[in-house]
Amino acid sequence: MLDGHFADDLARTIAVAQLPAEALTIEITESMTVGEVESVVDTLRDIRALGIRIALDDFGTGYSALSEVRRLPIDALKIPKPFIDPLGGAAEDGKSMALVHAIARLAQTLGLEVVAEGIEKPEQYERLKRLPVDGGQGFLFCRPVAADEMARLLVADSAAACVASSDGRTGSAMAGSGI
Repeated sequence: MLDGHFADDLARTIAVAQLPAEALTIEITESMTVGEVESVVDTLRDIRALGIRIALDDFGTGYSALSEVRRLPIDALKIPKPFIDPLGGAAEDGKSMALVHAIARLAQTLGLEVVAEGIEKPEQYERLKRLPVDGGQGFLFCRPVAADEMARLLVADSAAACVASSDGRTGSAMAGSGI
């Protein structure tokens, strides 16, 4: 990503694929910004100028300087599974919910969409519905599918490209769809 050609290569790729840039979200991790922040910020700005959204993945699990989050031109912040796992379970001590809430409020205050990752249990989903979380991902919504199955789902225009779960929730509840 730091080679200076990433945004140009990406622009050519989406043109060849005839993919609307707005349909694409690039996920980056905090560790990608270590050392060469200015170069990364420039590349991310070039990517956003194409109309592609950028999400900061695994927030809080690695290099977490809040000053860097403020500087990065991102659209969404993803709360990783290790923060979501304790919610709604016997191991929840109140601190987990408070931490997820604080991360979500921080992102919301910065004007970012908030996506919770690793939602596997209905109890987690119920707890997250009380927070300022815009979307979620996890096995509760959709199990991973093979590429050929994903292509079939996309062509079939199924909601969020996933098979409905037993209680009627459909898709992977991606960012922007509300949780």
